[in-house]
Amino acid sequence: MAMQDCFSLGSTVEVTTCYDEKIQGQVMAFDLNTKVLILKTNSELNAKNNDVFFVNLLFCKDINVKKENVNGAENYNQEPQSINLQRISNRVRNKVEQKKRLVSALKANVSDEARNLFMSLAKTLTFEQVAWNGPDIVVFNDVYIRPPYKPESVEVTTHGKQRELEYVRKLVLNRQEQNSNSSSSNSGTLVSSSSSGGV
Repeated sequence: MAMQDCFSLGSTVEVTTCYDEKIQGQVMAFDLNTKVLILKTNSELNAKNNDVFFVNLLFCKDINVKKENVNGAENYNQEPQSINLQRISNRVRNKVEQKKRLVSALKANVSDEARNLFMSLAKTLTFEQVAWNGPDIVVFNDVYIRPPYKPESVEVTTHGKQRELEYVRKLVLNRQEQNSNSSSSNSGTLVSSSSSGGV
């Protein structure tokens, strides 16, 4: 069975995934063996670019051909855009490393407050700059945040890294203030609702 027998190039197809996500786009390719359909859509972020979706049809509930390209591949003469494989490879490597660090944060035998601080630092900086060393959070390879994870428990292992030390202390202090502000506003809400309920 040829690809044209399933989906003709340039046709507009809408698929509904098993997660009820609808994807509508133009058929760029279809592989019958793997049941993968490649759809091109207009990018939501940049009108000049396109988003490309690789859809595994085994995980789709519904497939509708919205507009058939009756002339098939002969009339579909769009050159595919070049793909920067190095960029994709770097992105995949970074995402895998990010997930590994996230798993290490979840595996670390520390408090939720410490995990939240770790995640906050990783978002502010990058996952490459923040790591676990036992119960300690290590930032920039030289700055350690030790339990109880307060600004005064931030230490530096290398002399001459005072700037990094002060920066990390400031980040920890900001996170601590955010936590105290959110917990005080939550407790204030609870007090006011309980006092108004008794009247």
